[in-house]
Amino acid sequence: PPRGLGFSGLGATSVILKWGEAADKIGVAGFDIYRDGRYLGSVGAAARSYADTTLSPQMTYRYKVKARDAAGNLSTPTAGLMKGTPSP
Repeated sequence: PPRGLGFSGLGATSVILKWGEAADKIGVAGFDIYRDGRYLGSVGAAARSYADTTLSPQMTYRYKVKARDAAGNLSTPTAGLMKGTPSP
């Protein structure tokens, strides 16, 4: 799985997720982002961040990221990251 899931830029309606490298014998093709167990979006292999701009104020969200290889296989997810958004 990708290493070190964290965040920056937390606001009332957005957060920027950040993570480290992932390794795969076939090669990492991208990363899939999940919020509260649901697929949220994907970024390419070179990306190490994702901006979620669809949040509601004063809510708590749980994120996980999975690496995807060139064959379409998914890694195990990162450890979950829970973040609460502040009031506006």
